[in-house]
Amino acid sequence: MSRARRKSDGGPKGQRADRAASAGPLPPGRRHLKRVLIGVAVVGVIALIAWLARVRTHPPVEPEHPESLSPEIAAYLPPFIQAVRDAPESATAHATLGLVYEANEMWPEARRCFENASDLDRTDPLSAYHLGLAAIELKDDAAAELALRLSTKRNREFAPAHHRLGLFYLDAGDLERAQPELDRAFGLASDDVVTRLALGDLKLRKGDAAGAATILEDAARAAPNNATVRHLLGTAYKELGREDDAARQFKRGRAGGARFMIDEWSKKLPGHAMSLSRQMARATAYLNAGRYAEAAVILEKSLQFHPDNPDVLNNIAIAKMNAGELDKAGVYLGRALAANPTHALTHVNMSALAARRGDLEGALVSATHGVDLAPDLAEAHRKRAAILLELHRPEEALVEALRTLELDPDSGNTHLGLARAYAELRRYPEAIAEFRAAIEDDANLPGAHVGLVEALILSGDRVAAAAALEAATQALPKHPMIRDLASRHADLAAPTK
Repeated sequence: MSRARRKSDGGPKGQRADRAASAGPLPPGRRHLKRVLIGVAVVGVIALIAWLARVRTHPPVEPEHPESLSPEIAAYLPPFIQAVRDAPESATAHATLGLVYEANEMWPEARRCFENASDLDRTDPLSAYHLGLAAIELKDDAAAELALRLSTKRNREFAPAHHRLGLFYLDAGDLERAQPELDRAFGLASDDVVTRLALGDLKLRKGDAAGAATILEDAARAAPNNATVRHLLGTAYKELGREDDAARQFKRGRAGGARFMIDEWSKKLPGHAMSLSRQMARATAYLNAGRYAEAAVILEKSLQFHPDNPDVLNNIAIAKMNAGELDKAGVYLGRALAANPTHALTHVNMSALAARRGDLEGALVSATHGVDLAPDLAEAHRKRAAILLELHRPEEALVEALRTLELDPDSGNTHLGLARAYAELRRYPEAIAEFRAAIEDDANLPGAHVGLVEALILSGDRVAAAAALEAATQALPKHPMIRDLASRHADLAAPTK
């Protein structure tokens, strides 16, 4: 007897069950396809969840105290914040925003940006490196060490991370851990003077003054105008008992100067530095390098936010004056004077402008105003001494030059002004000593080299003059003043060996 077939209950569930029963099991191929499709769907959902979580955890870092931002920074930030909103997964966008914050010393914000960038690109040594720099500034030593070590692990050839990690240990007094990192940095970038500087510092701290002196002498030959190298070399000489050598190095040196390597991202920082102090420093660097048009562009941008700032106006005037645009310089100085009639440097710069126009009496009046307004301002006395010399009043110029020496004894320009006053008075031994002091302070002063050669000739010492001329041509071989000097005195005898 056949089994009785179960009747359907007639409902939808029953109908589906009947169909499934009648269909039988899926063939093996279709079962595999089904599993694959389910797997793909699960992976897609997981990826979507991870992406959404990542977006949520990497929003743009905004200023912690927007109300305290300078107008320049407040105007500069929005496009960089928007770039992160547009591409929240872009490590580059987060890092660039971090550099903007770093350039303007907004360290908590910079740190969070570099954390995001480092998390989004876990192969990049630069994001970890700048995360370490931010942690150092925030005095979080544990986080700084961790980030710098991470940077070195991500790229063993990245010298700045090894160098900064070595300095981190050096400053912490951990000389044994500093040694391999500084050695590694030197091996990777021996042509960078700061790697030698760090090794010299390490040897000094280990008590090896002779070894330090050897390394630092090499660094001084490579970078003769590096004040930090000179100061540290003076320290090594002092510990060796070479007091005179130490004194000479200390005179040319300065503690606390640059000691870090410059990485690719750090080269971008000046372009993002929007605070007035940073912009002024950047413009001053361009002025000192003779890049007057670039200095003026930076300062004119700052002027948009600080239209009555006498320092900004004065520096634009200096840029225009040195570029030969005397009328424009006069306009800016006029605005500076209107903004603050008692700003002494404005009167000093008006003196310089009057002298450039040939009005020496007017220049003297302005320089005297500067001295009266700021009796302790070396630049005012220096300018007044220079004008008095041009007016052939050397006795009065000497008084001003000596006062400048009291106020600013370590400046090559101070010694140069004093030397010129002595030379005008035909006091050649004193003039020669001051010209030499000017060159020792700053070997790049062409006027000091020219004055020394001329004073030596006038004093009758042609052999010493020939030696000074040779030194001048070695120091500044392409400078037109030195070339003219060599042409005028081609008959000088070669110095004796």
